[in-house]
Amino acid sequence: MDSYATTDQNNAWSVSVTSGQATALADGSYTVTAIVADKAGNLSPQASHALTVDEEKVAEPPTLAIASTSLTVMAGGSVSLGITATPVDPDDIVSVKINGVPSYESITAPSGDTVSRKLQSNGTYNWTITESASTAGKPLTGLTLSSSYTGTGHPVASLTVTASNTTSGETANSASQTLTVTDPPAATTSGSLSPTTPSDGIAGPAIASSQPQSISPANPPIIAMPDLRPFGDAPRAGLASSAYTKLAGLLDQYMAAGSCREPFGACRIASVDSQQAWFGDKEFLTKPQS
Repeated sequence: MDSYATTDQNNAWSVSVTSGQATALADGSYTVTAIVADKAGNLSPQASHALTVDEEKVAEPPTLAIASTSLTVMAGGSVSLGITATPVDPDDIVSVKINGVPSYESITAPSGDTVSRKLQSNGTYNWTITESASTAGKPLTGLTLSSSYTGTGHPVASLTVTASNTTSGETANSASQTLTVTDPPAATTSGSLSPTTPSDGIAGPAIASSQPQSISPANPPIIAMPDLRPFGDAPRAGLASSAYTKLAGLLDQYMAAGSCREPFGACRIASVDSQQAWFGDKEFLTKPQS
């Protein structure tokens, strides 16, 4: 450590350093301290200032490392990109550029870093993350990718990642690396199938279970049919709720609408009695009713 002494001139002072002393300093960071004393020998508080020596001034590309080059992010979730850009010198300020990011993905960085994006002609975005001057010389890391994908496919985005040294006189880029990100479809709720709605606007039957059913007189098929009775028309007392009872009701309304050419009401199908068995329902529907 070298020490220098000088005299204060109107609250200003300076010291001279020879060329040999300056060149003897190796590249790196140093701290310069100063103390002022009055004529009585009283000392002031110590002041300090950081100093960086860098005589090389050559291109110094940072080192780029990616923990995993194949990632998966759930819809509405996020994942760490695992990117680390390490500078060469303590004065280097590093930035990372990520190209090809789709519109449904976004990137965040630790507090203090600057994050920006630019839309490209192909609809993707180029994101740039630059560390602040206060973190110069430290690795740039902690980047996170979030997804807002709501589709049903499995899109795979191929991202190109490059690290850069933005220090004046030392600017350089690392070799680019490829990172793929897969967005699986949004999770769907398991369970019974929903009724389909055809172009006529009438919902089709809902299937209560996806498991095969054993159909027999003791175990008739369960088919949920739409209730097409006029509003306020309660079902007649004693009617069974079997599938054929509901089908008979549909045929009853169909014929009542004028599809039958007999006098009004002549070909309406009577309702099925609640005591009729399943095969009895079928036989009932196949015979003319008065």
